[in-house]
Amino acid sequence: MTQLFTPKTEIQNRINRFQELMEEKGGDLAIIRHSADLYYFTGTVQDGHLIIPVKGDPCFYVWRSSRRAEEESPLNNIKRIKNFTHLIELVKKDGFAEAQEVWTTFDVIPHSLFSFYSKKLFSNANFSDCTHYIRTVRAIKSPWEIEQIRMACRVIDAAMSEIPALLTPGIDELEFAACIEAILRKNGHQGFLRMRVAQGNALSMSQILTGANGAISSFTLTPAGGPGVSPSFGMGSGHRIIGPGEPVSVDLGGCFNGYLGDETRIFSIGALPDTLERGLDTMIELMERLEAELCPGVVAGVLYQISIDFMKSSPFFENFMGCDEKVQFIGHGLGIEIDEYPFISRDNQMILKPGMVLALEPKLVLPGLGLVGVEDTFVVTEDGFERLTETQRKVTSQGIGKGHAVYEAHQ
Repeated sequence: MTQLFTPKTEIQNRINRFQELMEEKGGDLAIIRHSADLYYFTGTVQDGHLIIPVKGDPCFYVWRSSRRAEEESPLNNIKRIKNFTHLIELVKKDGFAEAQEVWTTFDVIPHSLFSFYSKKLFSNANFSDCTHYIRTVRAIKSPWEIEQIRMACRVIDAAMSEIPALLTPGIDELEFAACIEAILRKNGHQGFLRMRVAQGNALSMSQILTGANGAISSFTLTPAGGPGVSPSFGMGSGHRIIGPGEPVSVDLGGCFNGYLGDETRIFSIGALPDTLERGLDTMIELMERLEAELCPGVVAGVLYQISIDFMKSSPFFENFMGCDEKVQFIGHGLGIEIDEYPFISRDNQMILKPGMVLALEPKLVLPGLGLVGVEDTFVVTEDGFERLTETQRKVTSQGIGKGHAVYEAHQ
């Protein structure tokens, strides 16, 4: 696959929007270290410290690899640093050291690095958290970014189309997940999903949960997490053998050029029990209800409340978005990370705007039975929305296909 680079105009527009916020809110400069933010503002994830002043060009001080940073990033000022002492020298030489109001990302920066910034690099400055401002800028996607996400969704749909041939009686979750992930990787997936709040800031590209495993909660802020292969990373697929008549939840995070899409579908070997079939139908009906309200100008928390009101008239309300450990959201933003703005969550007053990309994921957790639900990726447009994931939502529940999942393909 041809290596892809972020266009210079993209990087410049992002920096300009961030500098406008910095000027409005009174920041002198921001220093950025988090890999997803570095990729957004530089076009590379090479190891360094990015300084964006309120006016003028940014400077990227790179530990390694400065050569790759120069090849991959369109920024004009990229300088190699040997160590922290060298960084201090260059920051002084470039006229940044006397900044009074310095921004950085308190949510992801280690205390030891913050201590260096505040005591050694900008010892006379007041520090403020700019996490919200960066995430606000990143929430509005350009046409170029939307095209990357569209391609990520195509990667998912391509994998979903091959699942009927992969889901065979006797296969276990982990082997099944590996088969799906091999397809994703062959189609150019980077192999992990960036998630800002995740331990280690990354998750697996698939979450395959079957039968009762679908109702196992984990450390992740998700309706269900699964057991994983051991307590060392207790989430995702385990070694459970997949049997007939049970839900096989396939939650895939697609990726193209660093940008993510998200989709969940329920498969089965043979027909699902009536309770699970009705539960899945309810989630699809709720998704259609949310689509009817999805447009620019709607408040994110209103979509969440619509979901709660809808589910209160359903027999599945107690199982909605978790059972004993519920999550208080129905969707999330997508971009370079899988948990970007806007969060479709309780009391969130953020207003949806054209260019925002989000995943809606109504799901039910039924102890002893599993997880059913759907998830799709959408982009908010000037007059409504566009659905970017295209796989048919409904699993056909007719008989058992020999060696195949029962599945109704996208038409």
